[in-house]
Amino acid sequence: MAAPDLSNYVDVATRVKLLLEQYPNASIVCTKPQIISIAGHDFVEVTVHISVNDGSNRNAVASAWEPFPGKTPYTRDSEMMNAETSAVGRAAGLLGFGLTGSLATANEVQNRQGVTVTQQGNTTVTQVGNPPSDKQLWLYKKLLKDAGKVPPVNIAEMDKFEVSRAIEALKAGEQPEEIPLPDEEPF
Repeated sequence: MAAPDLSNYVDVATRVKLLLEQYPNASIVCTKPQIISIAGHDFVEVTVHISVNDGSNRNAVASAWEPFPGKTPYTRDSEMMNAETSAVGRAAGLLGFGLTGSLATANEVQNRQGVTVTQQGNTTVTQVGNPPSDKQLWLYKKLLKDAGKVPPVNIAEMDKFEVSRAIEALKAGEQPEEIPLPDEEPF
């Protein structure tokens, strides 16, 4: 799967900075997170209200849901914070801050992809966050071969935590947790 193009995305910190530069008295209020269950899946839901407080009555309300528990090492144990950040970015986007063709923020896309995107001069470098070591991959592939299995098609997208869990499962004679492939491109 090709990594998403994040060159046009604006992160939440920048959206909030743009908002507060134009409206220094703006208020950002987050609701108490709650767990929502839909079709057997749990999500943390956070709703954010932004008021610009300039007498124009310009306001925005946005919600974000984050799978609970988080599905990657980057979202697990920080589901509420990720949902809150996404909701703040979306509300700021609804007011027109940081929009470049998508309401999704770079953080949201990266969290769904488990990738790190950095800029090195004129080159954008995209890589799996916390990639497995060569030794980990070698051991994982060896254990799979010994068990008569082939490596998953998305092995290049697995991080070191996913590979480690799969290795431990194989050592215990268990079936490794299946790492689902995304159904479609995010957002």
